Amino acid sequence: MHFLSFKVTGRRIIFLGYGMIRIELTWLELFSACMVGVVRRISSLRNPDIVNRRFSDKGDWQIDIEGAIGEACFAKYQNLYWSMGVNTFKDPDVGTWQVRGTSYHKGHLIVRERDGHDAIALVATSGMGGTLIGWIKIEDAKKPEFWNEDSWWVPQKILIPFADDTVEQTATEPA
Repeated sequence: MHFLSFKVTGRRIIFLGYGMIRIELTWLELFSACMVGVVRRISSLRNPDIVNRRFSDKGDWQIDIEGAIGEACFAKYQNLYWSMGVNTFKDPDVGTWQVRGTSYHKGHLIVRERDGHDAIALVATSGMGGTLIGWIKIEDAKKPEFWNEDSWWVPQKILIPFADDTVEQTATEPA
């Protein structure tokens, strides 16, 4: 398999095929994203309503840090400002996008009831950066066949690849 690579303002983006795109963060970008995750976790510890919500068997620190890394990767890919928001659960994470991160290579995109119907969701698997897997409109994700106890779990094969031209049209204004 050949990897296409090019630099955008000094940033390396690698196209892996099948619409998956690897985003490499600099060590400072990665550090910043991790610190956002730490601040989010500490902020959550101060709020009992948030502390008592358990969505995963993974540690809360891991979830918050991986989520922030996914957001940083997506912002870098889209060349959009990332606000590094804390306690902004209903607001989009980057531009008009909701971003979901996972450490599972074949992880599902998880959509929750509180996620807006006009926002667009995607999944980014993180590590020393992230791999953008695909995206879907949230209303398309909230189908009965994806329901799993308390949320919708959308398999990666359902997601629209980032190589698809429609991502540019949708990136600025969700339909």
